[in-house]
This record gives sequence, structure tokens and C-alpha cells, in this order.
Amino acid sequence: MSNPPSGSRLTAYGLRLVLSLALGLGPWALGLAAQDPPPPPVASAAPSFADWLEALRAEALTRGISEATVTAALATVVEPNTVVVARDRAQPERVQSLDAYVKNWMTPRTIGMARDMFEKHGALLEKIGAQYGMPPAMLVSVWGLESSFGRFTGSYPTVSALATLAFDPRRARLFRSELFEALTILDKGNTTIDEMKGSWAGAMGQPQFARCRCAPPAVARSAR
Repeated sequence: MSNPPSGSRLTAYGLRLVLSLALGLGPWALGLAAQDPPPPPVASAAPSFADWLEALRAEALTRGISEATVTAALATVVEPNTVVVARDRAQPERVQSLDAYVKNWMTPRTIGMARDMFEKHGALLEKIGAQYGMPPAMLVSVWGLESSFGRFTGSYPTVSALATLAFDPRRARLFRSELFEALTILDKGNTTIDEMKGSWAGAMGQPQFARCRCAPPAVARSAR
């Protein structure tokens, strides 16, 4: 057995010696321990966006979504939307403190509009609250903060936005599921591709629901 090294390498040598003895390997294992570790496995290359879309198309068909719907919807998706990815990385709740978030969104104007809407639609809100167990004040809060009471429901094409986020690795699983839900809604004829627009994250409607919240439990209500 070779003599133990001296100087700055003594501590590392001693640690390897203790470990080899503790494992019952004996001092002869020091030579193996001193070897360079094997190189990490080479990660497989990520598929191109075109290849990824093709695989998505195949899975959509196996889920029972019609070929006509899948073809028409995915034809609107050319490449990932870089604006959508940028918005995903800069969500207010990720880059702002709670105090700053509340200050920016809970403005006197928003609070005043919420009170007006609560008074205007009070009877309907109370009816919905009694039927579904959702407090009317909570309904108005979601309505106001998510879309400014229906004034801003989003202008991003939903299929393109969801395809972008499903391809992006950060939350790919979530948005892949959301994309299939959106395609199912289109396949049922509940809306059209041109009309299916929402936020950069694919949320739709005045409460800005995700598709997994819209199908099947969501119920539409009118103020009339």
C-alpha cells in the first residue's frame, strides 16, 4: 500500500481511510476512492417545438378529441410565445411583497367599484351564495381583482398561450393538462378558436378560471 499523502491532502486521505474501514472495505479501497468520479450521464436533447407539437397532437387524438379540432387549433400555434414565458417569470406574487401587491391592486377605485357591484347585483349574488356556498363578498372580490368586473378578460389566444407554457419546462405538466381541456371545450363546440382568448396563462372569462375549473363543474350565470 502506498504511503499516505502529506500536506493539504492529509485530511481528505484520512476521511477516505475512515470511510473505507467503516464500510469494511479495508485500506486497499483507497485507490478506488481516489479515482475521478464517472462522468454524469448525457442528458437527452429536448425535442424541437415542432416535434413536441406532433407528439401532443397524437396524444390529443388518443384522448378522443377530433382530428378536425386538433388540426385547426394547433394550426394557430407556430412557435412558443416569448412574451408569455416572460410574463410567467414576472408574476406579481413572485416579484412583489404582499404589502406592495395589496397596495397596487386594492385601490380605492377598485374597492368603490366592488361596493357598487355588490349593491347592483346583490340579489343574484345572494342566490348564488346560498346555492353553491360561495360567499357573495368573495365572488365580488374574485370578479373585481381578476378582470376588473369583466372589463379586461384577456386578449391572448388561449391555445397558443397554453401550448407555450406546456412546452416550457417550469410547469409543463399542469399546462399540458390545461391545453387538453381547452381542446376538449373547442371540440364540444362551446366556443371557437377565434373567440377563445384570455390571459397570458390561459385563464378565461370574467373570473379568469382555468379550464380544469370550467369543465365540468362551472355554471354560467346572467345578471338578468
